[in-house]
Amino acid sequence: MKLLKTFRRHRKVAFALLTLMAMISFVILPIVLDMIHGSGGSNPVVLKTTAYGPLHRSELGALIYQRQKILGLLQLIHERVARARPSPFPGQEPMTQAALVLRQIGSADEEAVAHTWLLAKRAEEIGMQVSDPVISNFVGRLTEGKVSERTFRDIVRELGLTETTLFEYLRHELLAMRLEELFNISLLGMPPAQNWEYFLRMQRKAKIEAVAVPVAEFVAQTAEPTDAQVEELFQKYKHQDPNPNSPEPGFREPHRVAIEYFRADYTRFVDPTKVTEDEIKKYYDENKDFEFVDRDEKAAAKPEPKPEAKPEKPEPKAEAKPEPKAEAKPEKPELKPEAKPEKPEPKAEPKPEAKVEKSEPSKPAEKKTSAAPTRTPFRLVSLQTKEAAAEKPASKSEAKPETKPAEAKPEPKPEAKPTEPKAEAKPETKPAEAKPEPKPEAKPESKPAEAKPAEAKAETKPAPKPVKYKPLDAVRDQIRMTLARRAAEQKAEEVLAQLEKPLREYELKWLEHAKRSNTSVPPPERPPFKDLAAKNGIASNETGLITVWELDRFDIARTRIDANRPFAEVAFGPLNLFQRMRCKDTEGNASFLFWKVEDKPERDVTLDEPGVRDRVVQAWKFREARALARAEAGRMADEARKADKPLKQVFGPRGKKIIEPEPFTWMTFGFLPPPVSQLGARLSEVAGIELAGEEFMEAVFALELGQFGVAMNYPQTVAYVIRVADYTPSRDELWDDFLKNGLEFSSLVARNEFQESQIAWLDELKAQSGFQWVEPPRRRGER
Repeated sequence: MKLLKTFRRHRKVAFALLTLMAMISFVILPIVLDMIHGSGGSNPVVLKTTAYGPLHRSELGALIYQRQKILGLLQLIHERVARARPSPFPGQEPMTQAALVLRQIGSADEEAVAHTWLLAKRAEEIGMQVSDPVISNFVGRLTEGKVSERTFRDIVRELGLTETTLFEYLRHELLAMRLEELFNISLLGMPPAQNWEYFLRMQRKAKIEAVAVPVAEFVAQTAEPTDAQVEELFQKYKHQDPNPNSPEPGFREPHRVAIEYFRADYTRFVDPTKVTEDEIKKYYDENKDFEFVDRDEKAAAKPEPKPEAKPEKPEPKAEAKPEPKAEAKPEKPELKPEAKPEKPEPKAEPKPEAKVEKSEPSKPAEKKTSAAPTRTPFRLVSLQTKEAAAEKPASKSEAKPETKPAEAKPEPKPEAKPTEPKAEAKPETKPAEAKPEPKPEAKPESKPAEAKPAEAKAETKPAPKPVKYKPLDAVRDQIRMTLARRAAEQKAEEVLAQLEKPLREYELKWLEHAKRSNTSVPPPERPPFKDLAAKNGIASNETGLITVWELDRFDIARTRIDANRPFAEVAFGPLNLFQRMRCKDTEGNASFLFWKVEDKPERDVTLDEPGVRDRVVQAWKFREARALARAEAGRMADEARKADKPLKQVFGPRGKKIIEPEPFTWMTFGFLPPPVSQLGARLSEVAGIELAGEEFMEAVFALELGQFGVAMNYPQTVAYVIRVADYTPSRDELWDDFLKNGLEFSSLVARNEFQESQIAWLDELKAQSGFQWVEPPRRRGER
């Protein structure tokens, strides 16, 4: 107990010492060991540059540690902001600033961290700086006013960091981010001809017919490669992962994981009979303004204020003018000589003081402004001391204009003249509590003609009040199903929560087993997923060891964690073995509970390993077969061109399958065009064409009506004979539309080109700085 009390009394010092020890262990100690053992063993150079020097293993590890801390900070801020801000979509977390920055920064693998290091070094070289106030404002934008300074400091302590260390970590990331932003700004300018080209890609539709010529049919016609050719191809792609959607081969052993999961379908728990009438009535009353407004009735009610607004204008004039005229007449001459009596105004100082006391109702306004600082950018303690002096006078200057709008000046002027008869001054002070306030309000309204339409506007506002709603009987079934579905989703989550208990028990047993040095002891037996699923009336499945390209065979691939993280990103990322997680499918039909049961990191292979040489030979022959397939497609196109007939008439009778997709554009925004969706345009999907790429689209839209051409798909697995049957709309219609709307979303259409430019820019920076990996960069999870 004494030790615990002592620790509590000195907990700040203890935390500081622990942080210092962690920094020594992760950053300083590896460098010291390198100095002791030399540069060749424990701390080799993994990356070298001619402009910024080498990067050792320990330095790269420190950068990864730094990136992990930043990602942890962003994730914790995102979780707290998401809890404080309600989501517009039930069951989904809102998109926060922290989540957006998480995506922008990227992962904590060696390649991504090294690229950030290169950009930060380049930014420093050209004189860019990131000051403490900039970092503080950046943190303020992340917190969105939903995280207090105290909570933020708790997060920093939870991560084992100090404010100073955090600022240095953020400074490094922001330098790289700002340099990228400067380059992106340079891409915004676009000439009209390029805008026209992008417009055609989005609006011009092609109707084609095509015949496929698969490359695989010509592999047997290729010769066997020599040993030198096999060795050359292997050396070129031995560090590249295999990707079935890429034209280039990859001989590296890919990352594989095995996942076990439960799936709780909401339809299994939907029971509309359990929804009561009281629940339906409550839902109707709470949501009728959002869901059950009769739109037809509302549209019909809109023209009603127009005829009412015309007679309303003369009516308030006749009523409002006669009453204030008698009182306003003596006031008008008093307002004219405002410039002259400005000097004697100070004599009447005691009177405004009394009025300031009477204008106490303005104090609540000051309370409102005092709450405003919660929305100002987040500032840490280290910066508050510097900015406090600038903030305090600002607050005073803000308070002064608040008392001025009370229009105290026009009030003492009418009192200054009638003060000559002292007897009249007394009765004036009595009603001053009630009357002087409406009087100044009447003055500006009576003088300008602007106040009259304002009154008319104020009277027209109540006109659309009679909003009609759909009757409850008409939407009762709809509400019943909505509530039943909500209850089903909640029931599914409860079932998964019960299933988490045996999984957690096993996780603790497995962690104890993993700590043992005796590897001969078998691991504990895993819970029987199938039996547990059957007992609770839900489904279960196991993927076995799969690559990310094989994940699409399973329904869990189309899910997201925390509403914005794709399943593949988490499953093939830093997810520990037997760590439980939940996700929901993107269509909102089921919830999942899963964990990773096996993880085999990607690794380099040698040509002597079993099966590797066969893969290299097959890849070499497939590359050679592409030329044969393209030549055959060209021969078929020449034949159809000479016959001057559609492909269907030339090759249909020979048993060739004629592909006739629906008209398509070069690029598309998908189902949600901007500004609803801020995603960039992508290549259109063409029915019957396997992964049509840029080469295919460029070949199609370069042809005139009735012309024939040849193009391969993106992975270069199929060559196609193409004929353009029609283009819609006409070029004149497209030009007219372009003059009206052509420049609206060009930046989103050009996003792919922007990304290519960014990659080329980074490659250029690498070349200029002599950036070169001494050792291949490791991926996440690889040791």
